[in-house]
Amino acid sequence: MTVETPALLGRYLERQAAWRRTLTAEPARRMAVDPSADLRPSILVAMAFAAFDTALTRFARAG
Repeated sequence: MTVETPALLGRYLERQAAWRRTLTAEPARRMAVDPSADLRPSILVAMAFAAFDTALTRFARAG
C-alpha cells in the first residue's frame, strides 16, 4: 500500500532520507573518512536503499 499511495510514499521517502543520513555515519566511520567530504559512504547507503526499494516495489506489485 505504501508504494501505491502517493501520501504514504511521500512520507516513506521523507523518513528514508533521514535514515540515509543516520546510516551513512557507520560506513564513514569504518572507512575512516569524513562523509561530508567523501561521497563513498553516502553512495553505499544509497545503493542499499535502491536495492531495498526495488525489491519492495516488485514485492508490492506481485501481490
